[in-house]
Amino acid sequence: MTAFRKVRDCGEGKRYTKAENMARNRSLLSKLKSMGYGVTSLKGVYPEGGNTEKRKSLFIFVSQDKGSLLTDVKRLGEEFDQNSVLLSGG
Repeated sequence: MTAFRKVRDCGEGKRYTKAENMARNRSLLSKLKSMGYGVTSLKGVYPEGGNTEKRKSLFIFVSQDKGSLLTDVKRLGEEFDQNSVLLSGG
């Protein structure tokens, strides 16, 4: 998951700077940790606006599932204006 976006307001607004995207990701990281999730950073890519953009992403893991990961990730995806989030179960 990431908080990176190329442009605000689902592509209709002003472009985010790298510093703004890094600050958004720090905010997302803080929220995830406060919810008790384990998080590690990784490099990701996503096709936004017709171009594949490199971005810093967060891998979220759960040591003991409380049953709220899907709900939390959906809510945070909406809060950080993401088009999608990726979940994988084992």
